[in-house]
Amino acid sequence: MAYSLPTFNLPINVWRAGNPTTNPPDLIAACNLTFGRITAPSAGIAEPLTGLAPNYMFMCVPKLTDVRDQFCPAGADVVEVPAASGRFYNVAGVDDSGKGFQNEHRICYIIKTGVWPEPIP
Repeated sequence: MAYSLPTFNLPINVWRAGNPTTNPPDLIAACNLTFGRITAPSAGIAEPLTGLAPNYMFMCVPKLTDVRDQFCPAGADVVEVPAASGRFYNVAGVDDSGKGFQNEHRICYIIKTGVWPEPIP
């Protein structure tokens, strides 16, 4: 069975580095939030600043969606997943999966940030 394209079922808000989340988002897009079969070498490795394993997820977005990580000159984006939920993440890494194939999409490594509402939406 061929690898299939994820379903992008959640709306997200994206803020560029330096733009406070109290302002309107710079981008509104759709994503698939997952912690399933995707793994990363850094999974389970302690965060250097806190000594704790980070609260991370993977966010899949359609190909060429303009989501930026810490390796972009202006800095990393902040995303709210799902939109208007108060669940904020810093974008720590972005790369393409299936590049050049019909199932091409972008995968973002995101880390929980800020104070989330209670109960967690």
